[in-house]
Amino acid sequence: MTVTTQSFVARNVTYVVSGAKSSRLTQDDVLVLVPAVATAGITVHSVSPPTARDEFGRVLNGAEVNPLGDGMHGLDQRAAGSATMGTFDATRLATFPVTLKAGDNLLKSVGVPGPIVGTPTAASPYGARRGVVAQYSALEVTDALPPARAFAPPVVRTTRKAAFPLLDLAGVVSRLPALPGGGVSVDVAFLVERISRFNPVIGKTTRTNVDGGYETLTPFDSGDCETNYGRNLGNVINTAMMLICTDIPTLAEKTALVRGLISLGIQWDGPEIGADGGHWQFVLGPILLKRKAFGQGIEDLATKRVGNWPEQYFAHTAETLRYAYEPHDDPFRSSITRRRVVDAVDGLSISLPFMRQYTAQGWKGDQTRLCVGGLELVRERDGARATVTARHPGTLGANETCVRPEMIDAQPAIPFAKGDVVFMRPKFQLQVGDPDWLIVNDGKNNNCINPALDADYRSLNQPAGLVWALHALGLFHPAWRPWKDYVDRVAGGAYPAAGMCYPTVFHGFRNDTKPIAALWSQHWPSLRAKV
Repeated sequence: MTVTTQSFVARNVTYVVSGAKSSRLTQDDVLVLVPAVATAGITVHSVSPPTARDEFGRVLNGAEVNPLGDGMHGLDQRAAGSATMGTFDATRLATFPVTLKAGDNLLKSVGVPGPIVGTPTAASPYGARRGVVAQYSALEVTDALPPARAFAPPVVRTTRKAAFPLLDLAGVVSRLPALPGGGVSVDVAFLVERISRFNPVIGKTTRTNVDGGYETLTPFDSGDCETNYGRNLGNVINTAMMLICTDIPTLAEKTALVRGLISLGIQWDGPEIGADGGHWQFVLGPILLKRKAFGQGIEDLATKRVGNWPEQYFAHTAETLRYAYEPHDDPFRSSITRRRVVDAVDGLSISLPFMRQYTAQGWKGDQTRLCVGGLELVRERDGARATVTARHPGTLGANETCVRPEMIDAQPAIPFAKGDVVFMRPKFQLQVGDPDWLIVNDGKNNNCINPALDADYRSLNQPAGLVWALHALGLFHPAWRPWKDYVDRVAGGAYPAAGMCYPTVFHGFRNDTKPIAALWSQHWPSLRAKV
């Protein structure tokens, strides 16, 4: 018996199906099909490009029926740095033909060609953080076609018959602010292309490393500077968030940016994502813009762990100041002010003990990366001090104990000596009410407020663009005031103390701070008064 088939294209993927009565593309280019006979459903006979294997036998161009947000997938076996790690599950890989009923959906990946992550037993430094998937496409089967103004529902979901959110996109764009760009130059076309990529995988995985985490599964080169690390994704997204509040893009460009951001917000609004260094800096802006577009509240996001920026900024109390900066012997408290015994002295080189150990109570000892340049090294018995000037390279491994040298600027009148009890502290004095930032205890680092000038994770956070955009959009929640105050003071160039400023909070895509800083200086004096 000959089966009559039809071909449909969505995001450069061709679906060959039978049993379809009608079709439509949503505003974000997801294919929607309605079965001619509801009980028979729609049969997908093939999808092109088809599932393939690379030279090592690993699956790419995979597809998955009714994907779940449990971290596993049948999309691309190269989403791992080794043969044993990763999140690929061969049982999730769709094989064709497959029949879908109303409420079912199909998520299709198109892999980047070539040995992106090296051999099956060794990760290549080239590929993992740039992504192994070129693009995603999705097919939804419904009882009836949604209106033309529909967006796709979250592709990764537990409820099969999901509603299609409807939106007057032109109306949303017309109500956005159009603050003058004042000659600021931005590669808008570049941003439009990257923001327009369909990316439902944040609902599938909240894993933060390259072995099958969001970096590997996010479409190739979505972030700036050839990496999909959260900070670099954030640089692209947050620059776009600023642009839609200005007159810099054309109407068509602004519409495309808003369409892409809202689509991302729909796909990402839901997973519980914790704070962790530079990860997850990119999710909040699209989620909030999506909430605004659909008239949804944001109160739950004021306390929900939806990304590291709002959670990791706080206002100091007497207790946090004591906890962070008072000398102590508690291995579960701040690594900075814990007392240590000098192991050796060689001129300006002071060798100190470092330790990192996992216990039933969690990690104790030092952070993975403990960078202390710019802190004072203080001898407890007489208060003699020197400034740590050189960062020690490398990280502390699990259950590692070592002695490492730290360089100081000068010896005090009575030099440091083997056996001295010392601790580190900031060269400035923070007060109750001052805003600050810390690494949240996520199972890998102790709670640590590290005021060092070369503290790795503090320098990974550049939130000024998003703070600016959320003020312009009226979406900045009062509960996030410490976040705003931190950005406001650091951007002023003299916080927390003159000559001891924290790293820049300005950052744009392609490592270019100029557009963000220029827009900030033009409009922040009036925007900051909104909250």
